[in-house]
Amino acid sequence: MKETVKEGRLYAFLGKALLLSAAAFVMLCINPLIAHAAYVNFPMGSEADGYYIDADGNMTIYTEEGLDSWLNDIEGAPPTYKQKVKTLTVNEGVTVIKNFSDSMYDIPFSDYCDNLTTVRLPASLTEIGDKVFNGCDKLTTVTIAEPSNLTTIGASAFDFDKSLTTINIPASVTTIGSGAFKDCRALALDAATLPSGLSAINDSIFENCWKMSGKLTIPDGVTSIGDNAFHGCAEMTSVTIPASVASIGSEAFHGCALTSVTIEDGVKSIGASAFYYCHELKSVTIPASVTSIGASAFERCDALYSVTMLGETPPTLGDGSGSDDVFKDSVLSTIDVDRQIYVPKSSIAAYKNS
Repeated sequence: MKETVKEGRLYAFLGKALLLSAAAFVMLCINPLIAHAAYVNFPMGSEADGYYIDADGNMTIYTEEGLDSWLNDIEGAPPTYKQKVKTLTVNEGVTVIKNFSDSMYDIPFSDYCDNLTTVRLPASLTEIGDKVFNGCDKLTTVTIAEPSNLTTIGASAFDFDKSLTTINIPASVTTIGSGAFKDCRALALDAATLPSGLSAINDSIFENCWKMSGKLTIPDGVTSIGDNAFHGCAEMTSVTIPASVASIGSEAFHGCALTSVTIEDGVKSIGASAFYYCHELKSVTIPASVTSIGASAFERCDALYSVTMLGETPPTLGDGSGSDDVFKDSVLSTIDVDRQIYVPKSSIAAYKNS
C-alpha cells in the first residue's frame, strides 16, 4: 500500500513538472521576447555584427545593416533600454541609414533614442530614411561630414526633435521629405542656406521651426512650395520666390515675420492662408502670371497697406465665388487714400467687377 502511495506522489510530481515545462515552452513560443531580452547586456555588438555600443551608451554603426542588427538584438528589452544610446556615429562607407528593423516586430530606432544627444554622419551617406530620428527629444547636434554625398533627407526624419539646435544641410541634398524638420523649435537655421539643388519644397518641412531666421531665397528650379512649408517660422524676415515655382501651398508662410515678399513672374497660384498673419508685411506685388489667390491668403496682415496687381486679367480670388476675404482683417479691408490696391489702368473695370 505504501509503495502505491509513493508511486502515486512521484507520478503526480512528474506530471506537474511536465505541465510547468510545457507551459514555459508555450510561453516562449508565444512570446520569444521574454527569453531574448534576458541576454541583452551592455557593452554589446562588434564590428562583425555591424554595430557596437559601449557601457556609456556610445554607439557606432559599421554597416547599413548595423542598426537593424541592434534593433533585432534588443527586441523585448525593458523600457530602460530606451535610455541607453547617447551618441550615434555612423562609419564612413555606410550609404543609407533607415529607421525600422526588418524583423517581424518593426521596431523603430526612434523608440530607443530617449537620451540621444549627438549624431555624426559620414560623407559617404546618400540617404537619411523616413522618421529615423523622429521624436528624439534630447538630440541637440547633427553633424554631416563634408564634402557630402547626401541627396535625400526622408519624410519626418527629424520631426519633433524639439532640442535640436544645429545641423548642417549639405549642398548636395536634392530632396527633403515632408515634415523632415517639423517642430524643431530650437533649430537655429539660416534660411539662406537651403541647398540650391532642391526641386520642390515639400509640405511642412520647416513648420514651426521658430528659430529659423534670415532672408529666404527659394532656389531656382524649385517647382512648388508645399502646404505649411514654413508655417510658424517666426524669425524669417523676407522671402524671394522664383519664376520656376508654379504654386505656393496653403499656409506656406502662415505666421512668419516677413517684411518683404518678392514673387517673380511665373508663379501661377497662391494658396489659401499662404501669408496669413504675416503681421510685419507692408506691401506686396502680385505678378501677371498669378491666376488664383486662395481664401484668406493675406488675412490678418495687419500692416499691409499696398498691393500691386500686375495682371490685366484679375486672378480668381478666394473660392471663386467673388469672395473678397483674401485680405480679410488686414488694413486693406477698408480702403482709403493711404491703403490701396494698384491695378493696370486698362483693367480697372475688370478688377472692380471681379
